[in-house]
Amino acid sequence: MFDRRRFARPLALLPILVVVLAAVSPAGVRAQATQDTTRLPEALRETRAKFNDAITRRDAAAAAPCFAEDAVVNFGGEVYTGRESVVNNWLAPTLGALMSLRIGGATFTVAEDEVVETASHGVDPGDGSGEQAGSHVVHWKRMPDGSWLVAKLEVHG
Repeated sequence: MFDRRRFARPLALLPILVVVLAAVSPAGVRAQATQDTTRLPEALRETRAKFNDAITRRDAAAAAPCFAEDAVVNFGGEVYTGRESVVNNWLAPTLGALMSLRIGGATFTVAEDEVVETASHGVDPGDGSGEQAGSHVVHWKRMPDGSWLVAKLEVHG
């Protein structure tokens, strides 16, 4: 026969357990979304400014140092791994083929050692089709030396 009293105490402790687990869980639980770039670490703001400037000028060589050595780019299902592959096999050819690139408003999910940036972009491939809209997600990681680099980039459209 089922004895409810036997399970009453453990069930009463469940809310306390949930609060404790939330307090000690990884940074993802404590991450906060914002569009305010002043809430980003200063070193990240500097790297991000260099990265966005290089990308919008379509300068792959200037953007290269902003990628981590083990960076991963997923461009519509094609995956490039490692800074050298990302720059030589994806970034340089892609930027070289565009007439223009515009980056739209971004939202940031800020945690201690990672910031996830979600933004829109518009590209003009120069084929007469006009600007095409897309979106991208940049996973910025704090490196052991305190710098921030692109660890992962996902490009959609």
